[in-house]
Amino acid sequence: MNKHTTLLDPISNQIIRLLRVKGPMTAKELLKSNLDVSRATLYRKMEKMLSLEIVDVSETNIVRGQIEKKYCIKDFAPSEQNGNRERDELVMLNYNVSLTDEDYSQMIKDVMTVIDKYQMKNSKETKVRSLCFLSTPAEELENKD
Repeated sequence: MNKHTTLLDPISNQIIRLLRVKGPMTAKELLKSNLDVSRATLYRKMEKMLSLEIVDVSETNIVRGQIEKKYCIKDFAPSEQNGNRERDELVMLNYNVSLTDEDYSQMIKDVMTVIDKYQMKNSKETKVRSLCFLSTPAEELENKD
């Protein structure tokens, strides 16, 4: 699995959303947060996301002789190298927002307006870049401790 397929994987995406909303969490805390996976599956997903630098270990503690890691999400944005932004990196923005239905509809229209503005640009200097905007209910992340 590469970064793209990992980020699109439903379980990995749910882990990322939990870390984004709740902050650094241990595997035990993730499992208690309505994550419907086995401990083994969770550890495999976390190791994959660590190797792809999607998540990081923010803290390590010894609990009853066992190493316990707290995982945090790494933000994805074009990085700076030699003062220039790298192009064509994977960028992931994952937020939960509280909106009325009316505000939500307006936000979608605003996003479409911005994308439409850039969609029509076409010259020798432009490259096609694939954008995916995904909106999902976040109810399962609220008050499920």
